[in-house]
Order: sequence, then C-alpha cells, then structure tokens
Amino acid sequence: MVDKEMALTFSVRNNRGVYALLLGSGVSKAAEIPTGWGVVEDLIEKVAEIEGVEPEDPFEWYEDEFGQPARYDELIEALADTQPERRALLEGYFEPTDEERENGVKTPTDAHKSIAWLMKKGYVRVVLTTNFDNLLESALRDIGVEPTVISTTEAAVGAEPLAHVGPVVLKIHGDYKETNLKNTTEELSSYDEPILELIDEVLNDYGLIICGWSGDTDQALREAILSSTDRRYSTYWTHRNEVSELAEVIIDHRKGFRLEIDGARQFFSDLKENVKALENAEDGAPLTREVIRERTKQYLPRNDRRIDLSELMKEETERVYSEVFDYSALPLNEDVNDENVEQRVETYEQKVEKLVIATSISAYWENEVDNPVARDVLRAVGRLSSPPRPSSYKDAFNYLKHYPASRLFYGAGIAAVEAENWDLMQRLVNIEVAFSRIGRPATLELHPTKLCAYLDRGISLNQSRLKLRLEDNLREPLRDVIPDNRRYKHAFGTFEFASDLLYVKQNGDMMGSLPDAPRAVYDEGQFDQMAQRYESGGGLQALLDENIGEDVVPDLIEKFRDESTWFM
Repeated sequence: MVDKEMALTFSVRNNRGVYALLLGSGVSKAAEIPTGWGVVEDLIEKVAEIEGVEPEDPFEWYEDEFGQPARYDELIEALADTQPERRALLEGYFEPTDEERENGVKTPTDAHKSIAWLMKKGYVRVVLTTNFDNLLESALRDIGVEPTVISTTEAAVGAEPLAHVGPVVLKIHGDYKETNLKNTTEELSSYDEPILELIDEVLNDYGLIICGWSGDTDQALREAILSSTDRRYSTYWTHRNEVSELAEVIIDHRKGFRLEIDGARQFFSDLKENVKALENAEDGAPLTREVIRERTKQYLPRNDRRIDLSELMKEETERVYSEVFDYSALPLNEDVNDENVEQRVETYEQKVEKLVIATSISAYWENEVDNPVARDVLRAVGRLSSPPRPSSYKDAFNYLKHYPASRLFYGAGIAAVEAENWDLMQRLVNIEVAFSRIGRPATLELHPTKLCAYLDRGISLNQSRLKLRLEDNLREPLRDVIPDNRRYKHAFGTFEFASDLLYVKQNGDMMGSLPDAPRAVYDEGQFDQMAQRYESGGGLQALLDENIGEDVVPDLIEKFRDESTWFM
C-alpha cells in the first residue's frame, strides 16, 4: 500500500498548482523568528520597563494596569510615534543583524527554500500564512520569483482570482512592515470581508497542505475552515506531536489525512526531492531542440494531446522565465561593456531557443489544426514580457532583459506572416508588456530600438545590429516552417516592416511627435515591394489599418521612404 506521504508526492506532481499551503509559526521556528505572542510579550516588557516595573506575568500585569488585554497595534503606538520608528522597532524581531545572517538566524530555512522551489515550478501557487515575517518572500526572490503578496485589506479589495496572478503569498494576520498584525484573541476572532473572501477561495478551490499551524488560537481561521464545504482536493495535516482536539475536528471536517513529520525543514525538503525524482523518471529523453521540435509537431494535430502540448509549452516557458530572470545568476547591475553585453545576449539566445522552436511551429500551423495553440503562443510571449521587478539595475541591462520575449515575438510573428495567419498577428501585436506597472504594446516595448535605448555609443551592439542578429539567429529555429531562404528573408522583412510602422506610431502617440524611422534589415527595393503589398489589400493592410489607422498608414510609409538614411 502506498503511504500517505508518497501519495501526496504523486498528487502534487500530477496535479500542478491545485494544492495551497497553510503555514503557521512552526515553519519559521527554525529561523528563530519569534511567534506573535513572543513579540507581544517582549513589547509589554518594554512598556513595563518604561513604567519602572518587572512583572512576573507580563500579560496579566498589562491587563491590570490598563484595564484591557494587550493589543499589538496599541503597544506599537505606545512605543513608537511614527511609521519609520514603528518599522525600526519591529525590524529587530524579524530582520537579521550581520552576525545573525552569518549564523543563518532570521534567514530563509531549507523549508522556505523548498517551498520556493515548489512555487517556482508551479506545483504550489498559493500560500496562506499566519506568519508576519518575510522569509518565504525572500526565498522566492533569491531564485528570481517575485510573488504577489496580499497582507492588507486594501490589497485584498479587487484582487484578481488567485489562479490568475501567479505565485501568491496571502498573509492573513498581516505583515510586520505594515504594523497591522493580528495576534490577540479579540483580533483573531474575525477577518475583514475582502480577506475572508480570499481565504474562502483557497479553502474551496484548492487542496490544503497544513504545516506549523496548531489550529488552537486562530478562531476566525478555524471557523472559516469549518464553514467551507466545497472541497475539490484532499487535505494533509502535518504534525510532530499529538494533534489537538480542535485540530481533529478540522481534519475530520475536511476528511483529511494526518502526516507525522520530523519538522517543516525535513518535510518540505523531502517533498521537493521526491517531486524532482518523479520529474526525472517521467521526462524521458532530455528536452533538446530536436525533441521539442518533434513533440510539438506530434502533439499539434491531435486533440487527445492538446493538454500535453499546452503543458510542454507552459513548462518550457516557466523554465526559461526562471533562468533568464534569475537576477542572482544574471544580475542587471553589472558593468555595461561590450564583453558583458555580448555575453548576456548570447545567454538569452541559448536559453530561449527551444521555446522559439515550439512557438514558431505552433504559430505557423495554428490555422490548420483544431488545438487552441494560439493561446499557448501568446501566453509564452506575455509571460516573458512580464519579468519580476529587480531590486537594483542599470538601465542598459534592465531594458535588454526583454530580449528573450522579443525573440519569441519575432519568431512567432515571422512564422505567422509566412502562414498568412493575420488573426494571430493581430493578437501578437496587441500583447501588453509590463512597464512601470502599466501595460504598453509589445510592438513598442519589444522593438530592438527600445531594447537598445540605454546602450552607450561606445557599445558595439545597437538597434541596427540587434535586428541583423535577430534575422541571422532566428534562421535555424524557423527552418522547419520556412525552409527556403528567400521566403524566410521576405517573411522577416514583412514582419519588420509592420513592427517598425507600429513602433513609430505608438512611440509618437506616447511622446507627442513621431520619432525618426528605425534602421531596417530590408533595402529600399524590398521596402517598395512591401508598400505595394500593403496597397494591394489583404491581411497586411487590415493589420496596419486596424492598429494605426487607414488614413495614417500612407503618410507613415512616405515618412519612411523619405528618410533614406535608415536603409541598411
């Protein structure tokens, strides 16, 4: 018979993203982070010290002295007047000193690192936690993942469904930096409605893996669990000691399984390693360029493999995302010189090549098959267009980090042009790229001119050379769908013609005046051919008229023709 821990491993591996974690203070205990009660007790002792007393029972003394139980927010206000002072007061409990950091105190433990890996791989997408610390967020950022953190009622109001926002850390008792923590019996008796709605979403839509939480003191959370009835997946309650009666009620209500463990560190480390072992056993042949090309072509025409194709694209997208946006391995604040720029561009090209193959094949055949592969192509481009925010950077590398998305954008666009799949082209050029928390069109933010905007004149790479590089380096990944060199050059030129016009128009709309036409790979004769293709009607004309305006495109083409210096 398969034991429950192995059953959990199989379930996590085979049902990616359906389990949420409920984490309590036991998960951070090994990092020597104090519990909420420990923080409150120490704060009471600070108040008592001001009053000149040394109480035997701090909680009893406080209630006798002030006529009510100690509240976290009132203690903070009594000890610190301003928000910066309050944050400084609390940092000592949750942030390590240099000495503590060297000794691994108040830093992410192996449990946090293993959970971060599970989240990065998509096996866990939502963590609900009663903890105030930032250890999990730090572990995620250390491996290039920027989580969505919801710790206040304001952040919960209008939040998108959790399944749509990527890795989520829902801090239901607050975050120490906000000084909005719930800790006393009264504070833990209820939640504001927006927070409660998110809790209910987790309880109803996800399976639960509970670790480090006793269930004894958190009345409102306990009641929320007991009131939930729509359970789609299993619940696993991990414990080191005897389970309390209140916990037994919760387990029985959710028809859950008990897992006795040696601690959070060992449990999550084992879960990670067991899931990795299943990955290695199931993946078969390494995902080389040839393997991904053949799998994509094999899955495309078969409806019974549509899920396999979607998962193939999704997993490869997430692999690329995790590697190109791992800012510890590929920092954005290193010196901007020819050697570093060239090395960074080469690295991006190597890491994204297999995904370029899969997306370009899918874009080319999308009109000929029943599988909804356009969704996967657009999702891949959109995902790489939304990198996590770096903590420090230099503008040159910060803009250049969009190069992997630009390669996908160009590869899929060239394949769509060759297949005359103008519907997909229309959707491609309207993908939004995150820029300073707002969305801008892909044709603006992924254009080589924008990527090279902050490369100094002394750097060899510029927008002209990057365009030539794209034409040259995308040739092999697209050879399967465009074997003829002449047709490839024509498809590349047509896509570049369209994207250049869109870039100039959108840049002009943003800046208030049209910029100079960007340099192009095509020559003046090819430009005239593409202008004639536009004038003859069809998909290219519809695309440009729809996104630029039929009364604007002819004038824009004349602007390009008049600026003869931009031809290569």
